[in-house]
Amino acid sequence: PFPVSASLMLLSSRNSLAIFLTLFALLALTLKDGADKYLVLHGYSVMEMVWFRFFVPFLGLLLLLPRRTVSALLAVDRWLLLRSLLFLVCALVSVIALAHVPLNVYTIICQLGSLAFVVAGVIFFRERLTRAKVAAVLLGLFGVLVVTHPDGGDANLYYLLPLVIVLANTGYNLITKLVDPRLTTLDILIVTCFMLGMVAMVALCWQPALWRFPALADWPYLLALPVVTLLSQYCLIKAMQYAQASTLAPFFYFQIFFSTLCGYLMFGEMPTLSSMAGCLLIVLAGIVVIHSQRRARVLALSETAEQV
Repeated sequence: PFPVSASLMLLSSRNSLAIFLTLFALLALTLKDGADKYLVLHGYSVMEMVWFRFFVPFLGLLLLLPRRTVSALLAVDRWLLLRSLLFLVCALVSVIALAHVPLNVYTIICQLGSLAFVVAGVIFFRERLTRAKVAAVLLGLFGVLVVTHPDGGDANLYYLLPLVIVLANTGYNLITKLVDPRLTTLDILIVTCFMLGMVAMVALCWQPALWRFPALADWPYLLALPVVTLLSQYCLIKAMQYAQASTLAPFFYFQIFFSTLCGYLMFGEMPTLSSMAGCLLIVLAGIVVIHSQRRARVLALSETAEQV
């Protein structure tokens, strides 16, 4: 009994640590989005922000891990290049969206990522389309419809930009599975920072007017971009090592709370009735997906046990 009890306690502590790391990473990502919104509203170009977010950490990795950085760049394959391109789309569109969309609405729509994975699994991996999945997708789409019609009139087209991020994010996560398995997470991070940082560097050299020397009060926001990017990615990677994705999935919805609080404190954005109603529908859709996945996993394990 003692070994079993000890193993259960260890599993519980690892899950607790993973949940804490996940929440910390989501808070860091929300602060990054808040910094993005602040900077774009204060006249900084998208390319300058991308340069700070990716090229600065690349320089840091090059100085700290020169051999590892060079070896990662020499191991680049076509899938990693395509993944970096989709990541660039996410980075650019997110800044444009945050200039026009309240922070909490942006986060709410981006929570459709779990539903996008369901659709991608059906299309690309021929996964079974169950009634629960269909219901979840319809709920999520209706939630987006409610959010994008904040006044019950014409849709705010800027509110659709987070959907582009959802699609690009789903794409680069799927492509990650096709990247050479010998490449580690650190290798992928190095290549991503280099590719996106170089794109920003070329754009800034080609159009120097895109660069604006930062005001003293804006340096904390600019320096926060690379710091929270690396910190959040590290915490999420460690969290996934400590606990299963299905255990952590429900806690990703805490980012809606963080973004609502951040939007109110930083920009005076008050959540509207339509945004909260749409949020409820999208979260409900995500819960349906999580429940159906867990149920399918339990059934698969029970069938395997019966065969044994």
